[in-house]
Amino acid sequence: TTPGDHVKDIANLCAIHEINEMQVAVKLLASSFKGKALQWFRSLASGSIQNWNQLCIALHEQFGEKGDNLSLLEQLTTIKRAPNEQLTDFNFRFQKTWERIPVAVRPAAE
Repeated sequence: TTPGDHVKDIANLCAIHEINEMQVAVKLLASSFKGKALQWFRSLASGSIQNWNQLCIALHEQFGEKGDNLSLLEQLTTIKRAPNEQLTDFNFRFQKTWERIPVAVRPAAE
């Protein structure tokens, strides 16, 4: 499981159970860590993670695949609709590419 997939799994769990309090979501994500991720989290300075986004960014920086993210960003910026492709199929393909890009490295909306 990639860090991005793990974050999505916990985010989905929070959505299903209508957990809107971000501190609870952070604790839930942190409590799901095992092995190296747990060792890394325990080594963080107390108070260094204040919210969900900080944890996601730190997790990605520590364990994310750097080269793969560049490839995904390139795919996103060069994706084109095929001549006979239905718009709904193109939108689905675009959205799947977007969802594979970790939140921490997604381009910001302007």
